[in-house]
Amino acid sequence: MRELENSLDLCTFCPRLCSDRCPVALVEARDTVTPQAKMAAYGRLRVGLAPWTPETTAALYACTGCGACASACKHGVEPGLRLLQGRAEAQDHAVNHPALVGLISSE
Repeated sequence: MRELENSLDLCTFCPRLCSDRCPVALVEARDTVTPQAKMAAYGRLRVGLAPWTPETTAALYACTGCGACASACKHGVEPGLRLLQGRAEAQDHAVNHPALVGLISSE
């Protein structure tokens, strides 16, 4: 878990060096979906500064997992991988993204 915490800290305090590589941030044209902002949102959830709700976890789903941001990261952080971990953690808190509610389960 220390590696996750380090990744969240590095991204949270980064000056958004990878934002121009993120396809979601480029298409959405919103600061809230840059890799830095998504990782900061995940960090707030993990330390209890934000509740685990569909609204607060939406940033975790604003990632395709393509790895473009990781290729630009000077610290070797892989935000896509970490945000996927965040999605799993949201599931552990019984929180789904609003768009996923009502989808057919594979079970």
